[in-house]
Amino acid sequence: MADIFDDLDSKAEELAKKIGQSYDEVFASLLQLVEGKTAEEAIEILAELNIGQALKIKQAQATSSIISAGAVGILENTFATTAPLTEPALRGLLTSVESKLSSRFTDVVGNDMRSIIVDGISTGKFPNQILKESKEKLDVLGHSVANAQKEIQAGFNQYSNSVTNAMAEKAPADTRYVYIGAYDDRTRDECIAKIDFGEGTREEVIAAFGDMNNELWNCRHKWEEASSAPIEQGYNPEKFES
Repeated sequence: MADIFDDLDSKAEELAKKIGQSYDEVFASLLQLVEGKTAEEAIEILAELNIGQALKIKQAQATSSIISAGAVGILENTFATTAPLTEPALRGLLTSVESKLSSRFTDVVGNDMRSIIVDGISTGKFPNQILKESKEKLDVLGHSVANAQKEIQAGFNQYSNSVTNAMAEKAPADTRYVYIGAYDDRTRDECIAKIDFGEGTREEVIAAFGDMNNELWNCRHKWEEASSAPIEQGYNPEKFES
């Protein structure tokens, strides 16, 4: 079971690096457009550009292929359910996650890039100096590669949670679930409580925890329909001591 979480981490890291590369390429192109311009002229030029769309074009292929591959891995590593979702429903859930991530890494970043360039020109900095400082400024604004990786990981978890909740809503009321995933020194107290909960119906799980989600950020767990042998499917009721 741990393999799927390691694989998703690897995919998140790969995509985050490609997104960071797109930031560098688009930022450098924008600086070329406004080189030698005053701050006022730069504002006028940049105001006409859809920077978010430029980033989206740069990121589109990698985002679509890697997010889709991650979703396939999640589904392949989910215990066969008594209430599978239709393909259009699965695609709809995936599109929602992909759109949210895309907006975060394009429109939001594009607006911040525009501000960084204009501020740099207005303070008399040369384009190469603005470019040199751009990475640090973007990092401060939350656009680092490391932060992108965390957000992509959370996106995978969001998709997994959405699939789990939708399938559980369709399943017979007496269907039982267990909290699948690692139980070690890194496991959070919230996840330990769900592991210790053992098997329960959807109604019982929601009554105890409010929903059937995992802990989203850097979480290596998920609620899953219990098989006849939960431990074999990845349920770890005993802590692994390293």
